[in-house]
Amino acid sequence: MAKNIDPSNKPNKPGKDSALRSGVFWIFIFLGVVWVLSVLNVGVFSQIDKLRYDQFYYLVEHNLETPTIKSVKLTLNYVEGDYLPEYSSKTGKTAFQTYIPEKDRSLIPLLRTNVSEFTVEPPRTALINFFISIFPVLVFIGFLWY
Repeated sequence: MAKNIDPSNKPNKPGKDSALRSGVFWIFIFLGVVWVLSVLNVGVFSQIDKLRYDQFYYLVEHNLETPTIKSVKLTLNYVEGDYLPEYSSKTGKTAFQTYIPEKDRSLIPLLRTNVSEFTVEPPRTALINFFISIFPVLVFIGFLWY
C-alpha cells in the first residue's frame, strides 16, 4: 500500500526565515548592549570627566588665560561640555559634566564671557523620559516575539 504524502507535513528545515530571525535577534542584542552602556555611561576608557562644581567654576573663570573649555551646554542645574583638543590631549578626557547650584547668579555671565560656545537647553519632557525608560522592555518583548 502506498503512503499518502502530504506536502504540508514536511519537517521544518532551517531556511531563510530562521536565518533572518537569528540576524534580527543578534542586531537587537547588539543595540540593547550599546544602549545600556550609553545610558550607564560606562566605557573601558571613559573620556568624560566628572567635575566637582569648584573645579568647573575654576576652569570657566580662568578659561581666557588658560583655554581649556571649548563648549558648554546647560540644562537646568546640569552642565556638560567639551574640552579643547589641546587640553584633552594632556588629560585624556574629551568632555566633562557637573551639577551646579540653582541660585548661582554669577555663573551665567561668566560663561557668556569666557566660553565661546555656550547654550542653554530645556529639560526632557516626561513623555520622552517615559519612552526612554520603556525602550528596554520593548526590546525584551521583541526578543520574545522572535
